[in-house]
Amino acid sequence: MKMHWPVAVAISIFACSVFKPPVGIARDDGRGEVKDAGLARDARASEGPWWIASDEHGCERARAPTSQDRPTVDDVGNDLSPLYFAMSKIVLGGTPDDKTASSGSINWRDIGFDMDGVCTNSASCPGVSDKACLNAAITPFDGRDCRDNELGKLSELAAASPVLAELFGYSEEDWNCELHRGGFGVILKISNYNGKLDDSSVRFDMYTSTGLQLLPGWNCRDSIDKPLNQDWPSYADWLSSAHWRIAEQSVDTSAVRLGDQVPNSVAGDGTAFVRDGYFFAKIPDGQPLWFDGEKTPIPGFRFLMRRGVMVGQLVRQPDDSWVIRDGTVAFVVLPADHVAAFQQIGFCENMCNAFGTMKQYAESQVDTLSGTDQIQPAIPCDALSVGIAFEARQATATTSDVVVASDPVLCPDPRHPSLPRQGCTCQADGATCLTP
Repeated sequence: MKMHWPVAVAISIFACSVFKPPVGIARDDGRGEVKDAGLARDARASEGPWWIASDEHGCERARAPTSQDRPTVDDVGNDLSPLYFAMSKIVLGGTPDDKTASSGSINWRDIGFDMDGVCTNSASCPGVSDKACLNAAITPFDGRDCRDNELGKLSELAAASPVLAELFGYSEEDWNCELHRGGFGVILKISNYNGKLDDSSVRFDMYTSTGLQLLPGWNCRDSIDKPLNQDWPSYADWLSSAHWRIAEQSVDTSAVRLGDQVPNSVAGDGTAFVRDGYFFAKIPDGQPLWFDGEKTPIPGFRFLMRRGVMVGQLVRQPDDSWVIRDGTVAFVVLPADHVAAFQQIGFCENMCNAFGTMKQYAESQVDTLSGTDQIQPAIPCDALSVGIAFEARQATATTSDVVVASDPVLCPDPRHPSLPRQGCTCQADGATCLTP
């Protein structure tokens, strides 16, 4: 009989922390300068992002943007050729709140939007504990400015334990290394955009990428059981002219083909817009935000989104290239879909009590409704809120870069050789799994 030891350590990812409320202080809201063809951002945006507003309690709230925020007047300008971007950095918010200043990062409390329309025990809105839906067991706490980001809390818990990061590659640093290297990616396309601060009608598309067509000569990890290359930030960025593979599953098979452009995606929004330099798009329910690690040592992760929205600051650089700054993707996820995402990286019953604890966390921390943003305090909550910050740089993809990617499967054997194989038998201690 073969014994696998890491399961006991894995339980510490979630143990003794499921019901702890967050605390915190106010944040910088990202009010910065946007440049449009070399011209400074005008006074329309001087007050900061347009979704930040005070509520009836006098609290500043990062409300979720909607289609109702569309500008009523367009700036004059000719439509640009479609702009392609690849995410170059994400922030899950796993850095502890008391270490964000020294690390230059931000905590989960400062990421995302108010997805449920109420403020619930936010540190920046004291004394207000409104509820958008019913969680009979606990009252999840909002982040600052009433942000909803329950899975951000999990990121902080995971960051405090070495198991998910070291054995599954589930970490902000691992994922950012692969985004930097081009091992996997998320590709965004903005079409029909006039290149100005206000455009009431643009098209947005999002695609899963299995990485660059031609990878650099360095690795983030040589294999899943080897340490992360700590020098990865010093390696050069991928070039904007480098081509990215596009997963065929992301492409709308009914979309009209236009030259060498990547066809429209199934995760597209033909009614997106740009206001004060920020684009806004809605993401259709059931579409994935997928860091597809089929060609990397780490497996990545797949979030199945509902009520998803994305915003980002479109900034034109002096060399005429474009970047996205101050990006946010926010959505809610069903507990079953979140559990399935862990199962897709091999975190299943083979992890014994740790799997049950993760499942309990997903089911107990529900703080939103999956089907509506309406306030219904008597209806049981059925989803967890998510907020992810990101940056993106201009990238290249054409129709010839569309490839067939592997579909996710439930409960493959974990990639790390020391982790328990599927089908092992959990022992009475709940922390040992034996394989014949």
